[in-house]
Amino acid sequence: MADPRTGLGGCRGTGAPGGCPWPPDGRPAGRLIHRCVLVGPGPQSPWITPVPGRGRPDDVPVDVERRLAELGGAARWRDLVGCAADDRRLRALVERGLVRSHGGGCYALPEAPDWLVRARQFNAALTCISWAAESGHFVLERPTRLHLAVPAGRSPSRSPHRPVRSAVLHRTSALRSGALPDPPVVTAPAAAAAILRCQPALLAMVAIDSFLNRSTCTAAEIAAQLRGPGSKHAKTLLGRCDARSDSGMETIARVVLRDAGLAVRCNVPVSGVGWVDLLVEDRVVVELDGFEHHGSRRVFAQDRRRDRALAALGFRVLRFTYDEVVHSPKVLLEEVLAALEAPWVPEPLRASDAARPGRRFRG
Repeated sequence: MADPRTGLGGCRGTGAPGGCPWPPDGRPAGRLIHRCVLVGPGPQSPWITPVPGRGRPDDVPVDVERRLAELGGAARWRDLVGCAADDRRLRALVERGLVRSHGGGCYALPEAPDWLVRARQFNAALTCISWAAESGHFVLERPTRLHLAVPAGRSPSRSPHRPVRSAVLHRTSALRSGALPDPPVVTAPAAAAAILRCQPALLAMVAIDSFLNRSTCTAAEIAAQLRGPGSKHAKTLLGRCDARSDSGMETIARVVLRDAGLAVRCNVPVSGVGWVDLLVEDRVVVELDGFEHHGSRRVFAQDRRRDRALAALGFRVLRFTYDEVVHSPKVLLEEVLAALEAPWVPEPLRASDAARPGRRFRG
């Protein structure tokens, strides 16, 4: 049956409006795999946000664009086209600029996220540190190459549209060719396990702390994924992670101080003060101040009140900025060690020191 607006041929068949071969129960007749009729959107996914429909000429059918939107904005040709009429409709959308062809049988709406387009091109699933970055977890360094999971037995196909060197491919037996998840992402525990195997120790612990702190998955769920080569080292790193770390700064500072043999506790409640970021050897409080949360006048004053209350309780308080923690962790360690080694009761100020120029109190 031809579309009355465009004259494009419809799908020949029975069982649904327009002659499409879908029976009323939504299952294809016989062995025919056909995707011409939308059965209705599935449950909302935290990964794939349906792309809103865009203005289009009245003479362009909307089925293909709707399917693309419900798949997050990108899909492969075989997931969009079930008959010649669908193919003509897809070509019409590409000609009008409403859909873009990325080569290799991948089509996407202009608003589609880049990671999804590339995952469709490789026919792979997002994993590892790219999974963490795209889902909003804290990563110390955003990856320059996309990390994708492919079935273990699949050999990389060479194509100018999917250069192998543009992505890091993780081969896993958990995926089967032709049965990738939709949306194309691995589970959270699988992504975390890939991070522990793939990333340098500090970068891995920063990301996994974020997973655990946000209850994205549990340490037990991650450990269950750690089998085979590299699992012993990965389990060791997992044992060093701490769900109490609220930020990447806390993870870095904790790891640096514990590696120096110091006893460190994260997010410790102090009576009359509240929660402190790190407590080292039960004597030195380390506060980690990101400008985003500590840059206002109100928070600045509140931090000073906390410092005075901690000093009254006998604690030494050291504050570090994001740049100091991330880019100069050795300086952080040196200053904490100096605070621990300094006499608990300060020595009286010598008269000669008090008389030096530039040593006056600045009010």
